[in-house]
Amino acid sequence: MIWPFRPTCALCQLEPTSSPSVLCQPCQQDLPLRRHLAQMHADPDDWLDQGQLPIWIASDYVYPISELITQFKNQSQLHWDTVLAELIQLRLPYPAALTPAPKALITLPSSASRLRERGFDPMGLIGQRLARHWKLPVSQALIRIDQQTVRQQGLSRHERVGRQLAFKLVAPVPDTVLLLDDVVTTGTTLMQAAAVLRQAGCTVYGVAIASNRRQKAVVQYDLI
Repeated sequence: MIWPFRPTCALCQLEPTSSPSVLCQPCQQDLPLRRHLAQMHADPDDWLDQGQLPIWIASDYVYPISELITQFKNQSQLHWDTVLAELIQLRLPYPAALTPAPKALITLPSSASRLRERGFDPMGLIGQRLARHWKLPVSQALIRIDQQTVRQQGLSRHERVGRQLAFKLVAPVPDTVLLLDDVVTTGTTLMQAAAVLRQAGCTVYGVAIASNRRQKAVVQYDLI
């Protein structure tokens, strides 16, 4: 008798999984997943008025998630993209149900130096997986500015804050987007990118794999 093949969990490599998931139920239950929609606030001491950013964060930045992210980004262990993408899918399974619904997915772009160093765009890979799952187009309209080329001398504080924005748009974007980051620490990068998109008239939802800070939880979110 030939037994049917059942794939094993990509994380523990022991328990079977149910397609299309790459994680077994015990691993899903043991992971430090978050269950709240949060609001990330701009720091009034450092920013122009950028408001709040609703953000779904999949997990706390602790082991094993922190190790998976490190191996994926810095050690080119690209097979972890399936696990990291699934963490976000568990956290936000149906973005089309949001009001207004997002019309595109934008990943925070890597800097040119990071792309040369790694040879790949980590969030771009995860973004492609999520876009297929969510049936959303990926927009590459947001690019990162090389801050070394921006002259700060002689600028007022107000002008310096404006110049701190590390991104710019190079193409039109839809009126509602999902903005994807890997790890939220201070939230500076994500808020900068959201500010640029909002200046173009976008409604922005934030999504991240993990965070080592506690945003204010505003809505209980059922993962099931």
